[in-house]
Amino acid sequence: MKVVSKVSEEKVDHAVQILPRREAVTLALLAGPAISLFVPAVAQATPKRTKVAKIDPSLYREIPGTDPPIMYYDLKGSAGTEGGVKKGQRAAVHFDVKWKGLTVATSRQGMGVTGGVPYGFEVGIDPGNPGGPFIKAFNEGVAGMQVGTVRTMIVPPEYAYGSRGVQEIPPNATLQVDLELLSIKKDNVFG
Repeated sequence: MKVVSKVSEEKVDHAVQILPRREAVTLALLAGPAISLFVPAVAQATPKRTKVAKIDPSLYREIPGTDPPIMYYDLKGSAGTEGGVKKGQRAAVHFDVKWKGLTVATSRQGMGVTGGVPYGFEVGIDPGNPGGPFIKAFNEGVAGMQVGTVRTMIVPPEYAYGSRGVQEIPPNATLQVDLELLSIKKDNVFG
């Protein structure tokens, strides 16, 4: 079956204009960037972190029994160093380990929808032993914290990595460690 157009050839000539190849390519190259100005930006999966205002050093307090002292400041909650998590209890925390303002370790990786993976350890077990924290400052730092407390600490090398360097952290480095206590399991982990 043959379809016959009722539009006159004169109208078709005015409606369709064929460009030479060079002009078509030039037009496409110029139109591409102009069109991208009207395309909305891609949404971010996680919000940008806001910088925390620098804390006045005079507001930091010593954690009792640490020598040299671990200095701490509670950003959220006012736990102190008495009560809270005890030896033998299992703690789940979010943490950020920073050296010279650079985050070198965090439990908040891939925070998106899930909020990162909490880090759990049994309080009182020495670092490097099964179930214990990876640095001694965690054992000392959770003292007195209640669930929901957010604490920032200035950790001397004796409670961090000491005389050994780890990845970006050089030997004998003082670190900033931020802890957020998420939960406390009071019973034995396997009991």
